Amino acid sequence: MLPFNEFDLVGIANAIRAKQFSAYELTQESIRRFKTIGAKFNAVFEVSEEEALLRASELDKKQQNKVALGLLHGVPLAHKDLIARANHQMHVGSKILSNNIATVSAKVNDYLENAGQVNIGSLHMAEFALSPTGFNQHYGHGKNPWNPLYVCGGSSSGSGIAVASRLVFGSIGSDTGGSIRHPSAMCGLTGLKPTNGLVSVEGVFPLSNSLDCVGPMTQSVRDAARLLTVITGNIKNYEAHLTNPIRGMKIGIPKVYFYENLDPAIEASLQDTISAFKDLNVEFVAVDVPEMSTVNQNMGIVLAYEAFQLHQAWLQQFPNDYADQVKARIEFGKDISPSTYANALNQRSIIQEAFQASWFAHCDAVLVPTIQVQTPAIEATTRGTTTEILTNLFRVTQTTKGINYLSFPALNLPSGFTKEGLPIGVQCIGNVFQEETLLQLGNAFQAITDYHQKMPKLA
Repeated sequence: MLPFNEFDLVGIANAIRAKQFSAYELTQESIRRFKTIGAKFNAVFEVSEEEALLRASELDKKQQNKVALGLLHGVPLAHKDLIARANHQMHVGSKILSNNIATVSAKVNDYLENAGQVNIGSLHMAEFALSPTGFNQHYGHGKNPWNPLYVCGGSSSGSGIAVASRLVFGSIGSDTGGSIRHPSAMCGLTGLKPTNGLVSVEGVFPLSNSLDCVGPMTQSVRDAARLLTVITGNIKNYEAHLTNPIRGMKIGIPKVYFYENLDPAIEASLQDTISAFKDLNVEFVAVDVPEMSTVNQNMGIVLAYEAFQLHQAWLQQFPNDYADQVKARIEFGKDISPSTYANALNQRSIIQEAFQASWFAHCDAVLVPTIQVQTPAIEATTRGTTTEILTNLFRVTQTTKGINYLSFPALNLPSGFTKEGLPIGVQCIGNVFQEETLLQLGNAFQAITDYHQKMPKLA
C-alpha cells in the first residue's frame, strides 16, 4: 500500500518527478482504492482500469526518456460524470442518459490530459446536478466518508468523497448554485468556484448555461491553484504568488443575511476563522449587503428557466425517469415567461455592480459560512413530502446560490469539525477574476491550520 494519506496533489507530483513513486504504481493503488473505499461510500461511476494503467505506463516511459513533464505528470485524478471523456459513458447521474457515450472530451479534460493526468474513471453525482446533498434515487446516495449516515454534499458528490477518501489527489466538479462548495464543506476539502467564464464549460453537460462553472476540489489551496492553472490553459500561473504576504488585506463581514440563523457550531467555526486571520494581520470591516432577495429570486428564475428548456422534451417523453424532487425543481421553470427570464438576466450586471460598490470598494474578500447548518443525515433529507424536502434543501444553498448569479469566485476552506466529527467550511468570496487574492488568503490560513490535512478514519 502506498501512502496516499501523506501527500497532496502538488506533493505527489513532486514525488513522481523525484522518482520516489512511479505513475504506474500510484495508479494501481488508486484503482484498488476506487474498487474498495470508493464502492463503500458510493463515489464511483466508472473505473477505467486498463486505460488508466496503459496511460500511466506511457507516462513513466516518457519520464525515463527525459521528455518534458507536465504539471500533473502521472497524478491519479477523476472527475464528475458530466465532464465528457470521448468514448466513455456520461450518464450525468440520470436514468435517461444511462447509455450515453460521449463523442468528444470536454475542453478541461483535454487540458488535464495535456498536463499529464492519469484519469482513473468518472465519479458519482446527483441526478442532472440537481441536489446540494448528493441525493440520487437511481444509483444511490453519496455517503459522507466521515460518517456514511450523513450526506456528502452535492451535486459533485463523488468528487467530494473521492478526494476526502484519498482515492485520487484531486477532482474537477461543477457549480451552479454551490455544487463544488457544498461537498467541499461537508467532506473537508478546499473547493473553488471560479468567476463565471474563467474556465471553459465546453463539453460539460449543462444545468444552467448562464450560471454553470467548473473548478477544482482538492486537499489544499496550493493543489487548487495548480489545477486552476491547468484548466484555464496556463494563461496564468496561480501558484506563482500563493505565498505573497496578506498583511494589510481587508476582509468584509456582511451586516445582514449571511450571518443570520447560524447553527452554533458554524458560528463558532467562523469566529475561530476570523481570529486566525487576525493573527495573520488581516483587517476586518463591516460591509453592507444589497437586497439578497432579488439576487436569489433572479438566480432561481434563470436556473429554472434554462433547466426547463433543456429538459422539456425529456419530461414529456420520460416523465417517470426523473426522481420526484428533481422533476419538481426542473418544473419550476414551466411557468416562467421569456420576458421574466430576460429581465432577470438584464438586471444581473446592475446588481453585480451594486455588490462591488458595497463590498469590494472596501475590502479584498468577504467571509461567510459556506452552509449555515450542520451537515444533515441522509434520512433527514429524504423523508417527508417533496415540498418538505425541497424546503429543507434550500436552507443548504442559502449562502452559495446567489454567488453564481453575481459571477463572483468563491473558495471553500475547511475550518473545523462539529462535535459529531463532521467537517465545517467557510467561504471566501472575491471580486470577479480575483482568484489569486482568494488563493493567497486561503493559503495563508492553511499555513497556520491543519483542518485541510485531516482524513476520515473510515477511509
